[in-house]
This record gives sequence, structure tokens and C-alpha cells, in this order.
Amino acid sequence: MGVASRRGKSFLAIAVAAAVAVLVLVLAAADVDSKDILRDVLSRLEFKEAARMSILSRKWRGLWRCYENLVFTRETMFSSGSNAVKNRQKFISNVNSVYVLEARLAPASPPLLSSTILKKFVVRFKLRKRQTRHVDRWVSFSAMSKARHIVVDFSQGSWGDDHDSRYIFPLHNFSGSNGSSVRSLRLMFLCLNPPPDFCGFTNLKKLKLDAVSIPGHLQCLLPECAVLEWLSIVRCTLRGLQTSQPLYRLRYLRVQHCNGMQKVEIQAPNLDVFKFHDSPKPIVLNGCLALAEATVALPASSDCFNYAFTELPCGIPHVRKFNMELIMCGNSTWNF
Repeated sequence: MGVASRRGKSFLAIAVAAAVAVLVLVLAAADVDSKDILRDVLSRLEFKEAARMSILSRKWRGLWRCYENLVFTRETMFSSGSNAVKNRQKFISNVNSVYVLEARLAPASPPLLSSTILKKFVVRFKLRKRQTRHVDRWVSFSAMSKARHIVVDFSQGSWGDDHDSRYIFPLHNFSGSNGSSVRSLRLMFLCLNPPPDFCGFTNLKKLKLDAVSIPGHLQCLLPECAVLEWLSIVRCTLRGLQTSQPLYRLRYLRVQHCNGMQKVEIQAPNLDVFKFHDSPKPIVLNGCLALAEATVALPASSDCFNYAFTELPCGIPHVRKFNMELIMCGNSTWNF
């Protein structure tokens, strides 16, 4: 981001803060019960600005806790140029100090807070299994708050960490009604182990797994996602991608660079787009009668042509448009 762009954003933030300050002071002077107005105004600000605005009037000190989008990242939790940007403990301390978590999780939470439903809950920082105690609390909070869109991203540029050090996402927090509010879920650089009896995410429409370690199959999770429309699995470690029953709403499927994957077998009668970028593996999409386009990218090798012209036509028999890409040395691509 250029200097001019940063200055523009800073000027806009100052202008918005000034406008809100004037509004608060005018309404306070008029002794107007303006909580609904302030909630709407604060919901349109960035999280940090909403919290700062709450100090302008004693009457509205707690209104910022109704903020519908909670985004905890380096950018939102540290000031620009801070030396503590890479400090995990500082990040954890900053998130834990946000009063909204303290109040919403406390047994005696005010009614004002307990009625709020989150639209978005994001945690993006380089955290690992050692921070489980804190992260579990945050994830539990997002489940209790009926968050609709959840992002838990612990990558931050590191791809070489041991799988055993990854945070284990607590799926049990989303069992039953706690998971019914989630519409989209993005998990990155952590571990996911669906229990056989998992029952949740009944309204999940979009699932993105990136660099996620999955000890077994996803078949314990996917059957519960009856309205799933979009599924992306990239750089994950798992045995296979198979479904025990049809995913009637699934329209988009992407599988890329998944270590240990032995087979892709999906029942999705209304699948529209399929993208596969990996080494040759059995692919079975026989029931995908509406498949409009399939793109398969393979590393160039002596057996890739045999796979492409003998195995793939049997596994993807109903596709209307088929694209094949050969990945050469140096990442150059040949399209067919």
C-alpha cells in the first residue's frame, strides 16, 4: 500500500471519528435515547475505531460490544510499526483483553451482550498447539455467538512446522444448534479430526480447508453439510475425499496438492465445476450428471498421458468441457 493510500485511509478514519464524536455529543446534549442509532453507526466502523468511540459518552460505553464483525489479526491488534507484531504472547494478551470476550463468556453477562449475533469472526496469526487454552476459548465464543462466517488462519507464511504442533480445531463446539448458524468456514494451518458422531454445520454453504492436517477421512463431516455449495481442499494431508451420501447442493469442488490422498470419490448430482491439481489419483465422479467444466492439472511424467486418456474419461464421464494442464519444470504450463 502506497503512502498516499495510507494517508487517505488515515484521513478518512479521522473524518469518520470526528463525525461520530459530533453525533454523540449532540445526542447526549439533547438527552436522546439513541442506542439503536449508535449501534448502527459503530457497526460501520472498524473494530478498533468502534471501541475508541465508546469512551466519548458514559451512557454508550458498552455499545461497541455489539459490534457484529470481530477481526483479530496483526493489522487490527497492533499499531502500525509496532515491534510486537510477531509476538504471540502479545497478540494473545491483546485479544484476551478485549472486553467483549470477557463479558460474553462470563456467567453474568448483561442482556445487551448476550443478544448479539456475530456476522464474522476472524483470528489470523501464527499460533500453534501450545496456545490451545486461549484459542479454544475464542472458538467457543464464536460458536456461542452464533457466528455466521468464521476464519481461523494460523499460517502467517510458515509451511515447515511439524504437524504435531498444529492447533486442533474443536469441532465439538459446533455440534447441534451451535453449528447451525455457520454459513462459511475457512480453516488454515491447523488440525481437523471429525468425530464419527459429529452432528453440526447443517447450514454450512462454503468450506475452505488450506494446509489442514486431517488424520482420517472427511466423510464424518461432509454428510452433515447437506446444503454445502462450495468446497476447496488445498495443501491438506488426508487419506481420501469420499462421501457416504450425495451432496445435492454442491456446485464447486477444488482439490489441490493434498499429501496422502488416495482417491477422490464424490456423489454430487449438481456439481458444476471441478478443479484437480495433484499427482494422478483415482477420481470417481460418475454421479455428477450436470458437470459443466473440469480442469485437471498434472505434473508432466511418462504415465500422465495414460492416466489422462484412459482413467480420467471413466472417472469423469459426463463432463461437457474438459481442460488438461501439464505442469513442466519451472512451473511452466501446457494446456490441452
